[in-house]
Amino acid sequence: MIAKEHRDALAKAREALRGNPDVVSVGIGYKYRAGVRTDEVCIVVGVRNKLPATEVAAGRLVPSSFDGVATDVIQYGEVKANALTSRRRPCPPGYSVGHAQVTAGTLGAWVLRGQGPAHYVLSNNHVLANSNGAAIGDFIRQPGTADGGTDNDRMARLTEFVRIRFDGETNGGGNGDGGKKTAASYAWKAWQAPANFVARLLNCPYRLVVMPQLVDQPYPNLVDAAVAQVMLEESVDLLVPNVGEIAGIRDLQLGDRVQKTGRTTEHTQGMVETVNAEVRVDYGPGNGTATFTDQLIVRADAGEFSAPGDSGSAVLSADAFLGGLLFAGGEGITIVNRIANVVSLLGLRI
Repeated sequence: MIAKEHRDALAKAREALRGNPDVVSVGIGYKYRAGVRTDEVCIVVGVRNKLPATEVAAGRLVPSSFDGVATDVIQYGEVKANALTSRRRPCPPGYSVGHAQVTAGTLGAWVLRGQGPAHYVLSNNHVLANSNGAAIGDFIRQPGTADGGTDNDRMARLTEFVRIRFDGETNGGGNGDGGKKTAASYAWKAWQAPANFVARLLNCPYRLVVMPQLVDQPYPNLVDAAVAQVMLEESVDLLVPNVGEIAGIRDLQLGDRVQKTGRTTEHTQGMVETVNAEVRVDYGPGNGTATFTDQLIVRADAGEFSAPGDSGSAVLSADAFLGGLLFAGGEGITIVNRIANVVSLLGLRI
């Protein structure tokens, strides 16, 4: 219960500081002394930049008290709305993005391909390519359609997507051909074992680094992934909210601590609790289910690690290495593509 003397002092402080451009917040809280929180209730004044009293411009100095109640000046920086559904230019990873025919997902990371300098949005096939239903060159909106995105919010163009093979397909994908293998799947198997063996010896996260014109994958699926080239490089912001810049690419292991920033649940933390998982994912009416193998399963420290709309989020290690691509979830768990598979199929680098 806040005492009347503190409420009265707060009212005066708000009135006195309302016109001060350095102040971003005024409230009641505990006073800090030498960086340690005490039990003393005071008027907490948040400022953009905390400076010595001798350097504060005339008329902007925060009084040491109001009506006998002490103040505590704390640097808060610039306070911004952190809803990740808004339009941002430049746009950092974690914000709403999507194909025009998709509600909204998450811009997972800004990546490079081949030796070129152009940046690409990395997210899911079902976010950028409408679950195989899009055409190369389609525009990508930021924010996504569900968050108010329109043709005026076009930011990138779909460049490549890895085809999802849905269960029951009879045209060379899925398991509807009774287990019949295509030439592509035989080639994949022939290359996969020796290439991955060498990569493990070198402690390298990359696997089968290829960039085909038509990106296909074996069944069961390995990834739900797509890339879209940015239209203007000025739209690129590499800093992930609450994390910073992605440090590089590294595969995640069982027990690793992880984090992500996504459109819906924003910044969450958890742990890789299952690896090498085979998971059957429901893509809803019109698509059905698709089976994925070599997946990671993450559980949050508290609450949910992800929710609808977080699809496409980059899953990062505790030290900010890109280790996976979030694409699905269940009760209390999140399914993540292993980054080595994403990198190899789309030819990516940071």
